[in-house]
Amino acid sequence: MTTCGRLARLLLPGALLAGCASLHGLSPVTIDIGPAVREYKSPELSSFKYVTFSVYPLAAVNPAATLKTEADQRAVLFSVRNLFERDGYRFVKMGENPDFVVGVDASIEFTRGVKRTTVIQAPEWQPGKTLPTPPASLAALAAADTWGWGTMPDPTYAVAQLPGYPPRGRTKPPAAAGRFTATVTLSLLDGKTLAEVWVGTGAGISRTNDVRIASQLVSWMIVHQFPETAMAELTTKGGDLPGLNFEIFTNDGHSFYPGVVRIDDHSQAWKTGILDYDMILGIGGDATWNRPWLEVRRMLTGAPDSKMVLTLWRGATQVNVEGRRVAVGSGADVTAVAAPPLSAADASAPRKQARLEISRTTVAVDKSWAVLGGITIAALVAAVFTAMK
Repeated sequence: MTTCGRLARLLLPGALLAGCASLHGLSPVTIDIGPAVREYKSPELSSFKYVTFSVYPLAAVNPAATLKTEADQRAVLFSVRNLFERDGYRFVKMGENPDFVVGVDASIEFTRGVKRTTVIQAPEWQPGKTLPTPPASLAALAAADTWGWGTMPDPTYAVAQLPGYPPRGRTKPPAAAGRFTATVTLSLLDGKTLAEVWVGTGAGISRTNDVRIASQLVSWMIVHQFPETAMAELTTKGGDLPGLNFEIFTNDGHSFYPGVVRIDDHSQAWKTGILDYDMILGIGGDATWNRPWLEVRRMLTGAPDSKMVLTLWRGATQVNVEGRRVAVGSGADVTAVAAPPLSAADASAPRKQARLEISRTTVAVDKSWAVLGGITIAALVAAVFTAMK
């Protein structure tokens, strides 16, 4: 990866963290301090030969691991799966002989006396002495995979779960009882030799004591250290919605949605009216709830010039915008000039209702704002008549 490419990717968590200064749909994911990360590479690491991967909890092979419950393992491993999928690797089940497997462990501990000047240190790693323990065989892990590691409940329910954040009627985030240190370890094994070829460790201070939520950005930053690859099935000549950069996030630990971390200026996504920190509830009438990254990516692609309705969760309300796919590589998206996206106030009136069977949420408008809006409209009308005279 080029230096510019790595820098651009590292700007994303910075943008997300900066955005968490204000209340929005991705606020629970924030890390107040950090994350600090380390990576360790083996001389045998040759990532370009890897295409497929799988994930498993380190607790399956090491009793000292702290991520033990099914609910925690499912969510944390699902987050890690989506990060490697985003980097171009293809997830397969453990019994399908993946090129590499990623062992995952995560923990959360209460931290006292946290200040903005607090320094976070990523955990040290010592070969053969720290947590990672190679499994006896991939077949043994496959036989023990009774929970569907790296997957979440099948998203076929008629009614998708709404994110539920920010809470309605609140102007400030919930008061925090303290700060919590989330620690994550990722151990990558070669699928053929089971040799440990890469390890990433990280830590960050969060406002939540739920390891499933707090570990997301720590894992996100760790995986940023690992090389990307090219995914042939996404290099298509069809239509796409360029400029939309998303990750899969959860606010509650069990309901995952694509969260918009950045919209490129003047891109097709920007013209559509999608905003930073929107959560995507549905694409073209199909719910995105608990779908993996690659599946959501495929839902965004289609025939050039085809239209689709995106159902978004923004500021505790459901918003619908209509987007048009453009041909990949046509260059039209870069050179075209269009009006800026809808403002948060204007976007509350959907252009088209998406039939998702998701109950809509209405937000009461304060009377003072209504009065100010009426005065503004009257002033505009008066200005137009004056100009016509």
